[in-house]
Formats: sequence, structure tokens, C-alpha cells
Amino acid sequence: MRRIADHFGLQVHIGNICDLPFPDMRFDLIVLNQVLEHVPDPSAMLQAVRERLTPQGRVIMAFPNTGSFHHKIWKDRWINWHIPYHQNHFNRTSFTKLAGKFGYKVENVRTVTPNLWSVLQLRTARERKQEGKSSSTWTHNADAIQVRPPFFTRLKNVALSRGARGAGMVMGLGNRILDAAGKGDSLLFVLRPI
Repeated sequence: MRRIADHFGLQVHIGNICDLPFPDMRFDLIVLNQVLEHVPDPSAMLQAVRERLTPQGRVIMAFPNTGSFHHKIWKDRWINWHIPYHQNHFNRTSFTKLAGKFGYKVENVRTVTPNLWSVLQLRTARERKQEGKSSSTWTHNADAIQVRPPFFTRLKNVALSRGARGAGMVMGLGNRILDAAGKGDSLLFVLRPI
């Protein structure tokens, strides 16, 4: 990341906002995409972000939604119970209350369900979770040898891929319906300082 930032002449801080990078700067826009659920102290992060905003600034945040349809259906197999990496969980109401405590007004809120999350959810649903073991959804075998599959396997994979494309369109339509109903898997908040 540092190499890319340097190449484009961007001023970047790699670390935590609570480290107070760019001490004398205020920002019109701060974006936190799938960050809130990972920080040990969301209150401290919201306070630090608030202190870094200009009076007309905005914060855009996206994070998993415990009020989602997928959470209701999959319960303890929901992919966003991604412990220990997801340390905090929120729904529309709980986050609105938390944001209000730190001087934010909710300007807009909606849900967004990435189609990939639905695919991962279906893949994870087949697993039996075992305490102390990583989900195979989030791990891979780095030692697997890549060998060109036989002709009929490749042919089968092409057919499955085309079928998956059609299933993906149906899944995408279902996800857009969930999002329109406010029951999508990820919340997207736009906040402004009061």
C-alpha cells in the first residue's frame, strides 16, 4: 500500500485513526468500509473520527447488519459471526444510538448485500463449526498443487459456470429485494456532525 501511495504522491497513514495521524488536518469525508466490526473500541473510533471532521464533513460507514435476513435465517452459521476478527456487531437501531452519543446525525442509512457474501454464506452453511478451528470459508490450502484438469472436468466446469451465472442473477435480484426492504447483510450509514 505504501508503494502505491508513494507512486501517486498520496499522503497516507498506515495504522489506527486513534494514533492521530495528520494532527492539524480536518477532513470533509472519512470512509470506513467494513472497519467498525474489527476495532476493539468502536466508541473511541467514532470519537476520533468526529474530531477529525470539518463542520460540514461526512462519514460513510459500512458494516455487517445483525438485523439482516441472512442473520435471521442462518443464526449461529451467519458468516458475519466471524470471531475473533469481528469484535462488534450492530443493527440499524443500536448503531444509530451509538452514533448519536458522539454527536452524529444519521443523514442516510440503507442496506447493501454483496452477492459474494451470499455465495460465501451458502458455502459456509454446509460446515459444522468446531470451537478453536477456522472456517474453511476463510482459509485455503496454500500447498495445493495447481494441475490442469482433464478435458471432461473442464467441460463440466464450463457448464457449471454458466449455470452459476444464471443462479447469480437470481441471487442478485433476491439481494436487491432484501436491500430495498432494509434487510440486507451490510448497513451503509452516512453521518454528519451535529
